[in-house]
This record gives sequence, C-alpha cells and structure tokens, in this order.
Amino acid sequence: MNYVKAKDLVTFKTGKLDSNAAEEGGLYPFFTCAQTTYQINSFAFDTECVLLAGNNASAIFPLKYFNGKFDAYQRTYIIETKQKNQLNIRYFYFFLIPYLKSFEQQATGATTKFLTMKILNNIQVALPEIEVQDKIAEILSAYDDLIETNNQRIATLEQLAQQIYKEWFVRMRFPGWENTAFQHGIPDGWEELPFAGLVDILSGGTPSTNTISYWNGDVLFFTPKDANTNCIYAFDTEKKITDQGLENCNSSLYEPNTVFITARGTVGKVNLNLYSMAMNQSCFALRGKTGISQSYLFFATKSNVDSMKSIANGATFDAITIDSFSRFKALKPTSDLINKFDDILIPFLNEIKCIVEVNINLTRIRDLLLPRLISGKLSIKQAEAFTP
Repeated sequence: MNYVKAKDLVTFKTGKLDSNAAEEGGLYPFFTCAQTTYQINSFAFDTECVLLAGNNASAIFPLKYFNGKFDAYQRTYIIETKQKNQLNIRYFYFFLIPYLKSFEQQATGATTKFLTMKILNNIQVALPEIEVQDKIAEILSAYDDLIETNNQRIATLEQLAQQIYKEWFVRMRFPGWENTAFQHGIPDGWEELPFAGLVDILSGGTPSTNTISYWNGDVLFFTPKDANTNCIYAFDTEKKITDQGLENCNSSLYEPNTVFITARGTVGKVNLNLYSMAMNQSCFALRGKTGISQSYLFFATKSNVDSMKSIANGATFDAITIDSFSRFKALKPTSDLINKFDDILIPFLNEIKCIVEVNINLTRIRDLLLPRLISGKLSIKQAEAFTP
C-alpha cells in the first residue's frame, strides 16, 4: 500500500467568520467547531470538501463532508483535494474518522485544545488507486446516507412528540380540556409545585483517575461531553469505567430512561439514557416521583430548562445546582392524564430507540469496513454485497 503525507494531497484553509455569525433559518450551512451545523445567509465557499474543527474545549473535533455552498468559522478547517485524479476527498473523509481519537491526544493547549497544521500535515494517508478510492467512498457513503435518513426520521418523531407535550401541558389543549374547570389558569386536579416536588434528584461522581483498574471497563460513564443534542437518547459515552470503578465513586448505575441533565460545562442539555449508565458529578439524574412518568418528566425538564438556567446564576450561568430545581414552579397533571400521554408517547420513543440502534449498527459496520477495504482483507465485491 502506498502512503503519502496529507500535506502533499490536500489543502487546508479556514473560514473567516466568528462563531456567532450564524443566522437562524439561513440559506446556507455554517460550519463551526460544534457538532451542530448552523445556517447563514451568505456563503464564501462553493466546493466539495472535508470540514474539521480546529479547536474544541473538550478536544472533540467534529468531522463532516460537504459538497456545495457554505461558510465557516475562522477555526474550522476546509480541506480540499489538490488533484482529484489522485485523492477522492470523500474517501479522505472516511479515512480520517479513525484518527479522531488520536487527534484528542495530540491536540495542544490547556483550556482550549487546538489541532495544529503540524498534526494535520503529517497524517500518513493510505492511497490505493483512485478507482478503488471511488468504490470505497461509494460503499461507505451508502451507510452514511441511510444513517442521515434515519436521523431525519428521529428528528420528525421528536418534533411530533414535543408538539404533543406542548399542546397538552403548555397550551392546555389536553383531552377533555373543554369540560375542565380552571382555577387561576390551572386545571382542576392539577397541582403547582416546585419542580423538585416532581422528581428525585440524584448525583454522580468520578472514580479516581489515578487508579488504572477503575477505567476502560464496560460501564458507560456519562459526562457533559456525551450529551446528545441530535437525539432524545444518549447511547454512548467517551469514557467507560469498570465495576470496581463504579463501586469506588459516588454514582449509581442508572437504569435506562433516567433523565440526565448536564449541570456544568455544557449546561442544560437533557437526555434519556438508552442503556444503563453511571454519571459524573457535572450532571444530575432525575427520576419521577409517584405518578410522574419518565416520558412526561423528560419533556417537562426540557420545557423548564431556560427557567432553571436563569434562576441558577442569572443571565450568565455556569452551573445548575440542586437548589435550582426548587426555585421555580412546575405543574403536576393528574395521573390519569399522564397515563394517557404515555399511551401516545411511548410508541414514539420506542420507534426512536429502534432507529437509534439501527444507526449504531450501521456506524459500527461502516467503521469496520474501511480498514479491511484498504488492506485488501475484504474485496470491493464482497463489501458491495453488504451495502445497504
């Protein structure tokens, strides 16, 4: 296999804009160092390229492929091939995916981690014949396309679920509302309580990082870095601990459908956990008290996040504390209405779970295929047989 340094194959440019240049509902994608792709109403680039975050406080560098008009933040790398008959840029995108972990280790800086040109220029790129690159990119893109289609399905289901919650519990158009008496804007049978009156608030903790036997086990360990902004469910974690590590920290193993809310770092992100997870001290785990289901609690928590943030530390917030949950009011509907809500919402959530698990498998297969295709252990013809 022929290996060539990245600096001989691609060019590295950066955007020119500040990260706050995004415009809601803009016509073009706006790529920053965040995982989320924003929008903007102007474009500075019209090309096929790989986009790679150049800095990140958590040393997590989002990687994306795009072809078309867009603009970019000044620390986002726009990577283009020098010669299309030598390097397929989408092949290069897939080739970089396994490097993301090593980027975390190589990045420089104390509070903010930076990917330098020295790191990127010296990547040794496996370079099969261009026809082979084209086929590899085509095969792996089929997985990405299906994953993206599934993500759109998840987003649609989430939006529908969110709208049902708002219709019933914010706009007060729940089943039977026409025949329900209201007192001071609250339906009869409902209660107005401090939010803490709806939930048991549970904390986490981190096992000693100096004890090797506590780490790299099979127990998922949720931190603010793992908050999933693209889906209701958190399903993977950057770090994992051992059973011994779990025994030697202040976290329990929280069962699926616990509500996780990030309290420091990335503040106010809300997820349900797809699998059992431990949790660090920068988050809270919420379980509904009697009569409060986890599906209702998830949407009620998301609906009240802004109140929680503003009460916590004013306009500029750094943390949510246990006290924050007691300092604003929330409504407790009747148990009968929450049960009816569950009857409608749980099928939505179950469908989302199924799609997430399909995407997990598609991603795993895609990432396994690349090294086997490059090494020749798996032929193009064999891989095509598995293409979704």
